[in-house]
Amino acid sequence: FGQRKKQMDRFKAFFGWQQAREEEKKELTCYHIYGYLGCPYFHKATKIARDAQNNESNNVKVEVTTTSRKDWHTDVESTIQKYGAEEAAKQHRTCPIIFDGCSQSPSFVGGYTEFKRLVEERHKINDS
Repeated sequence: FGQRKKQMDRFKAFFGWQQAREEEKKELTCYHIYGYLGCPYFHKATKIARDAQNNESNNVKVEVTTTSRKDWHTDVESTIQKYGAEEAAKQHRTCPIIFDGCSQSPSFVGGYTEFKRLVEERHKINDS
């Protein structure tokens, strides 16, 4: 019985190591969410991003930045300039505004609706 237990322990250790190696291989996904606290869509976007982040099968980093509603448009313009975002981002006027990517120049996703679609597709997370 002792020999069998040692074999099982080695087996578990090997596959635990293999699983850890597989998790290391998962590509990091980064989301940047900008919004103001009074916006319900901002809260919905942060919730599904956190759901994706908390799912063990994902490797997700979420950066959330809040501003006041009064400063929203000014802050969005400076964020778009900081990222050198494409033309579509420059036309975005609603809260939240969301970017995807871990580089210094993440790509523009859109607002809540576009982000929800992306997360559902990529991470199989559904906002209920």
